[in-house]
Amino acid sequence: MSVIRKPILALTLLVLGTGLLTGCSSTEHTEQTTFDFPARSLQVNNPNANMPVQVVSGPQGKVSVSVTTTSVGKDATTPAWSLSGAELELGSPCSKGYVGMCEGSYTVTVPSGTSVTVNGNATPVG
Repeated sequence: MSVIRKPILALTLLVLGTGLLTGCSSTEHTEQTTFDFPARSLQVNNPNANMPVQVVSGPQGKVSVSVTTTSVGKDATTPAWSLSGAELELGSPCSKGYVGMCEGSYTVTVPSGTSVTVNGNATPVG
């Protein structure tokens, strides 16, 4: 039994030691942009399954997108957002990589009375 425990103990100490050396603190980051928007409906495409989208009412003629991320061991990046006609593409706000964690949420502000779908599903505007 001690033969099995020693490698597990060594691996545990290695993981803990690496975490202490890298700091393991979380970082919060927010990005925002605004687009001119004359349409009455908006299709939002969100490729980030773990990042929910909240839709709220705002001023006429504009769509704003804000994302707040919390990351450990990864860097937040500026998303490659784009608005083409009535279709809003949300890019990934997290750097690629296998080690670390990055999560967050989007807030999309649309003109009052705009109908919104997120990934094809009707979404209420709050």
